[in-house]
Amino acid sequence: MASDPVHDKLAYRATMALGSIRPRSLPALLGVMTNYAARTRYTAACVIGDFGTNALPAVPLLIRCLNDPGRNVTHAAASTLGQLALMPNVVLPALTNFQNPAWGS
Repeated sequence: MASDPVHDKLAYRATMALGSIRPRSLPALLGVMTNYAARTRYTAACVIGDFGTNALPAVPLLIRCLNDPGRNVTHAAASTLGQLALMPNVVLPALTNFQNPAWGS
């Protein structure tokens, strides 16, 4: 339901529900974030920020989302990476060096 590309409200509510389950829902939320048809990629990236150290497996995907075509997904990924403060030796260079065409020049 969280990846439903047609029913926005249902997908949003399902993603928020997954976020409230915490860390057991991380695999499902990562699935939402890799589904480019899902309009809830932004929401999934945001709710992962509340998982603390349990979100460690999400860090590589969040870094990859810095190049997402959706500007809001890029912003959510950057914000969540900063909020989590995990793997600073990998995350800080990714945040300072990324160039996303969606952001313009």
